[in-house]
Amino acid sequence: MTLKHRKHFCHDIHSSLYMRWTEHGWRAQPCCFSGSISTPVDTSSTKWFDNLWPQLRSDNISDKPLDPSICAACINDETVGKQSRRLGEIIKRGDGPLGGKPKPRYLEITMEYTCNQACMICGPGASTLWRKYAGNTDLPRKSPVSSDAHIDQFLDSVDISGLDTIQILGGEPLLTDRHTKLLDTLERKGVDLSGIELWYHTNGSCRVDRKTLRLWSRCRQVILYFSLDDTEQAFNYQRFPGDWATVTDNMKWFRDRVSHNVQLRVERTVGLLNAHRLLEVERWKQENFDQTRYGYPIELNTHMASHTVFSMNNISARHLDFLRQDPDILKALGRYYPILGLEASGGNFNRGVRTFVEAQDKRRNMSIDSYFPEFRSLYA
Repeated sequence: MTLKHRKHFCHDIHSSLYMRWTEHGWRAQPCCFSGSISTPVDTSSTKWFDNLWPQLRSDNISDKPLDPSICAACINDETVGKQSRRLGEIIKRGDGPLGGKPKPRYLEITMEYTCNQACMICGPGASTLWRKYAGNTDLPRKSPVSSDAHIDQFLDSVDISGLDTIQILGGEPLLTDRHTKLLDTLERKGVDLSGIELWYHTNGSCRVDRKTLRLWSRCRQVILYFSLDDTEQAFNYQRFPGDWATVTDNMKWFRDRVSHNVQLRVERTVGLLNAHRLLEVERWKQENFDQTRYGYPIELNTHMASHTVFSMNNISARHLDFLRQDPDILKALGRYYPILGLEASGGNFNRGVRTFVEAQDKRRNMSIDSYFPEFRSLYA
């Protein structure tokens, strides 16, 4: 079955892996967008990867349509003609299952949640600082951190010989040494970093040491994504308590110091808080952060907020009308989301969005009025 006939095939279901360390050990998902699937992993067994999601894998091989509750991110991207993660992996790996014994080729891994920001689009499950502002939560204030032994046992329990891409998530992955521990351990277990494409998502609040720069220089390629949803005061609000001047100075520091194999990108998450301001980041990047010192273009990657109160699915009728009144906003948003077919949510959702924002503003001693004064009237 070729790609022309296999409309719904997804490599992530078969040969990719999102590993997340929790208070109760490792859990696995097909990718970071598939939050509704979270499977406990017994790393004392070496068969666990082969046995993951048998029904999901079988349905995908038979080309059953993707489940919107699992795959909404890629479905929405493809609806507007944007290259989804699913299609990107098909372009990279071909339109069918990889031959031989099943093993992960692509690894996304979250080893801890240490973070110095409490971003509005994030939550207490992915940031230690966020837990301070979470209100009632059963999560402990101290984040679970995978030890050296946890990392060793995980890597010993799965065939890592086929790995070619690793994405390190957090928390803020550059705040601690977990990411360099992972790379050191992979090398010790025989993985040649010159065959690895390494990805990071960072909030840009910190720089790295010489050891990290040396490790990166040994990789086939490193892609460093800076999370930048907006500019100036809007950035400071959404990425609290991030500081726009500090973050952009750090971004330029990386641009001027990394080796030629390190590619820089801007990663933007779009939701209710910034859907009307997409052009702001695009203008800033074009004027200030458009290419590396080696002349490589710095790309802007955009994905939609999901599994959060700020998902576009929670938009109010007034907010939807507000967006539709400006053709430039509508055109910009339409490149990433099927805005024309979007229906407004009901009153309970609207009150929930405003209540959430006002509660967080009070806890953080800030106000959304600083950059989005229309917000309260849109969710009255």
